[in-house]
Formats: sequence, C-alpha cells, structure tokens
Amino acid sequence: MLATSFMHACVYRAGNKMNNVEVVYTPWSNLKKATSMDVGQVGFHNHRLVHVLTVEKRVNEILNRLNKTRVERRPDLKAEKDASNAAEKAERKMQLKDKARNACMLANLTFPNQSLSCMVTTG
Repeated sequence: MLATSFMHACVYRAGNKMNNVEVVYTPWSNLKKATSMDVGQVGFHNHRLVHVLTVEKRVNEILNRLNKTRVERRPDLKAEKDASNAAEKAERKMQLKDKARNACMLANLTFPNQSLSCMVTTG
C-alpha cells in the first residue's frame, strides 16, 4: 500500500485544492478500457485491487513543499530530437568505419605476401 503522504502529494500535484477528495489507485494491469467507454472512463478487472483514499482536508505544508520544489521547463523537442538523431548517425558512422578497418586488418593478415591497400574513407 502506498504511503498516505504520497497520496496527498498526488492530490496536490493534480492541482486539487478541495476538501474531501477521493483518490483511487490500482496497478495499471488492473485497468480495463473498452472501445464502448467514454473518454476518461475506465473500469477494473479485479475490484479487490482497487484502493480508495479519502483526503478530508488539504495539508498546506505538503502543498507549500511541493510548490517550492516545482520545476517547469518547456523543452525544445525538435532540437532534442535533432541532437539525438545526429548522435545516432555519428555512432553508426563510427561503427561502419571500425568494421571497414577491421576488414582491412583481417585482409592484411589473411594475405600477408600480397600488397593490398585498404583505404577507409569517411563520407
């Protein structure tokens, strides 16, 4: 069972400042969603796994602590994706370069008397 202070924090994270709020929690695998249900409506496979916590009165101490640690950031998703793609591309390029270098070394070891020239190009 989750700690009561964690449940209070969940209520305040959602921005609820009312009294007598019921928090319903269950494992994600217990959630049942059918196509015939409305948006936001869920059911439960096993009602024994559903726990309900009633928060009678909000605790300002928890709310103040959460507001002090709140960090809002607006990430530039396009820039992050471009940076990630560039890093992946550089990694693939290095792997191909290493593979070609290893093939050249293997070729030189396999045919030591023949003059083979291996050239690894980048591009």
